[in-house]
Amino acid sequence: MTAVAIMVKTPGLSPVKTRLAAGLGRAGAATFHGLAAAAIGSVAAGMISYWAVAEADADGWQDRPRLWQGEGGLGARMARVYDTLLRRHGRVLLVGADSPQTTPALLRLAAETLDDTPFVLGPALDGGFWLFGGRLPVPDAVWQSVRYSAPDTGARFLDSIRPLGSVSLTAAQLDADRADDLPVVLAALRALPDATAAQRALAEWLDARGQVPVLELNGPALLFGGPYSNLQATQALFTEAARLGIPPARMVCTGDVVAYGADAAATATLVRQSGAHVVMGNCEEQLAAGADDCGCGFTAGSLCDRLSAAWFAHADATLDAASRAWMSGLPRRIDLPAGNRRIAVMHGDAERINAFVLPSTPAATLDAQLAAAAADGFVGGYCGLPFTRLVEERLWHNPGAIGLPANDGTPRGWFSIVSPECGTLRVSHHALHYDHVAAAAAIGAAGLAGGYAAALETGLWPSTDVLGPAERAQGGVPITPGLSSQGWRPC
Repeated sequence: MTAVAIMVKTPGLSPVKTRLAAGLGRAGAATFHGLAAAAIGSVAAGMISYWAVAEADADGWQDRPRLWQGEGGLGARMARVYDTLLRRHGRVLLVGADSPQTTPALLRLAAETLDDTPFVLGPALDGGFWLFGGRLPVPDAVWQSVRYSAPDTGARFLDSIRPLGSVSLTAAQLDADRADDLPVVLAALRALPDATAAQRALAEWLDARGQVPVLELNGPALLFGGPYSNLQATQALFTEAARLGIPPARMVCTGDVVAYGADAAATATLVRQSGAHVVMGNCEEQLAAGADDCGCGFTAGSLCDRLSAAWFAHADATLDAASRAWMSGLPRRIDLPAGNRRIAVMHGDAERINAFVLPSTPAATLDAQLAAAAADGFVGGYCGLPFTRLVEERLWHNPGAIGLPANDGTPRGWFSIVSPECGTLRVSHHALHYDHVAAAAAIGAAGLAGGYAAALETGLWPSTDVLGPAERAQGGVPITPGLSSQGWRPC
């Protein structure tokens, strides 16, 4: 018989879902973990199953046998649980509580797969794995040879297991680690034809927590991205908005208030106190969580990755507690109603807070993200380049960033104005002129060498690693402000 071990932690005794807590708070992350564990437990109800608990003295987890994971890192703890249950039952499935959309049929199929192959692995969409099972011993060295919670964890673990015997793969699933994974989990739970009561309870909780702030477009709205710790640019933007007659209540920032520039604390305070609406960017997420890096998704060892270490450390050292608390409470999405349709404002795309969506991104990708957001239009800001596209009459828009030039050979920042007019939504791109010389000098005075000070003056990025060939080819070509189209008709 196959035994299922559900790997869990006990809130209050161990830190639970620390990356998720950055967006939900510790209490929210603990509630999610408990409800998600109950959902997995309900899915495994027809099988021999155990709670594999991280704490030796946990009093909860009463509805099935408990098994202590033991001391050590994740690899050592999984090895101990696997070995124990292999001796007892001859076959084992290890699952976490991070994929509560798992179905009984999927678990049974994984167990039945062990009739034909000695191992089975369930890949996770983030590069890890949501399930591992086997009927043969696995040496401790294999478990501990892998770096867990990394983008290549699943691939490396698979490579380590294959010398021991053939491995079958299940369907890949989302493994919920961040707050921006939760809308996808909710959609998957809603789509289950035979959801368990525990899965329905989790869906109801997610639905209640996931209510998105809505900003009614009762006049022109100003959209902007990436202040990037550039105080001079941020001050200039609010001055320009006042000149245009647009109050902070009709301004929306796509996130990354803090990044490359010198004045993280002052810029965060200015935006926080302005009354403008802000969605959480990856920099806010990481700084609020006390993380070690910006979570930008740069290729390890690339120039962008190396430069980010310096500016992130500078921002982390200068931000105050009030700004961190504000960042932790930022919404990950704001909706703008337009006629009888809805525009979603997020930082990256609908599924990843640090997704690079570029002007050259294929229409099929944009279409898939619009579907994932359940929106008729999407405003994202992460890549920092201003552009607008229509995808089968649906809108994709990036207002650009104010704190860093658009790699067009000019020192200008960029923002946009969306205006409801005569049944259409007019979208226009605007250049922001500010004292870029002072902003560059501030970077130098802060001791932040490495190219961003020069970028503010030359208008060219220190690295274009994150861009596609089309965007690289446009480097140094000045962008022309103005209407992006004749207007998007949202109704």
